[in-house]
Amino acid sequence: MNTLIMHVKGFSDTRMRTARRFSWLLIALAGIMAIGGRFSGCSREPTQVGTQQNEQFVIAPTVGMVADIVRQVAGDRVTVQGIIGEGVDPHLYKPTRNDVNTLLNADAIFYSGLLLEGKMADALTKVAKRGKPVYAVTELIDEKYLLEPPGFAGHHDPHVWMDVQGWMKAVEKVAQAMGEFDPEHADEYVTNSEAYLLELAKLDDYARSSIATIPESRRVLVTAHDAFNYFGRAYGLEVMGIQGI
Repeated sequence: MNTLIMHVKGFSDTRMRTARRFSWLLIALAGIMAIGGRFSGCSREPTQVGTQQNEQFVIAPTVGMVADIVRQVAGDRVTVQGIIGEGVDPHLYKPTRNDVNTLLNADAIFYSGLLLEGKMADALTKVAKRGKPVYAVTELIDEKYLLEPPGFAGHHDPHVWMDVQGWMKAVEKVAQAMGEFDPEHADEYVTNSEAYLLELAKLDDYARSSIATIPESRRVLVTAHDAFNYFGRAYGLEVMGIQGI
């Protein structure tokens, strides 16, 4: 009986240690997905209007992670009207008539790019042809940095935000684009972006130190959607996706 009790206790202790290690992974994942608590999606509610002295621009980002950057970089100088809401697959999303009206009425549009919003491509192209400023936030990312999944020759994996350092390039692009769009406040956008980049650098360090607590042999991430390859490359995890890109 004593032997059995010791065996069960040892098994329980092992499971608890494993659970603690895995909890670090979940925390890090939550941080990467949130980047300040907002990566899971974008709200359709506009940001709070600033002072009357600040000219308000209406910016229409396509997805939540892009909307987050715009809010951080542009601050109270913009009203953000997101297109694709929470829990919606951007790969399959087709813009509604209201979405097209939002795009047409916005002062500028930001989208992720790399075919993330594949079925919005026509709408974005038509709006751009009308002279509307339309920016892909992934434009500054070096092509050598991008992943090209097997079977998708010529098409890069669009889930770059899963790697904080990669997504930091998107912040730089938004600051650059806002400066072009509103030159009078270009320095302010740069200052805001630099502050946000410091936050992201801390998040990147946190993810690395957290995942480092997991034994190398157990750094395996099983996901429903094969969207974590940049995450795996950046933080040393083997990623096994059930569904492909």
